[in-house]
Amino acid sequence: LNVCVAPLRVTMLAPAHTFRAVRWTDLIPPEDFSFSPLRLAFRGTWHAGWIYYPHPETKPCHEQRDDMIEALMPRIGGIGYGDPVRVAVLRAEVALERPAQGG
Repeated sequence: LNVCVAPLRVTMLAPAHTFRAVRWTDLIPPEDFSFSPLRLAFRGTWHAGWIYYPHPETKPCHEQRDDMIEALMPRIGGIGYGDPVRVAVLRAEVALERPAQGG
């Protein structure tokens, strides 16, 4: 699931698992991926899953939005595009913060 947390921004601090230089295809250079536990609530029921974070510095042809959580979740019946959800992250691993105001 892709979960937009705007206006917050997602920053991976110290994810539980990071895999470096994963060569999963011969079509692009190796990539780095991180994972952190996530809990997601839909219609009052909490579900456990993982944040999947492809490191943007190793994916130059793909724009990684900083307000989007890519969640690896079990099938959640009835969930669809635009449905409101709540997320809980481990604050030592992931920061959800408002961007600093420039000026």
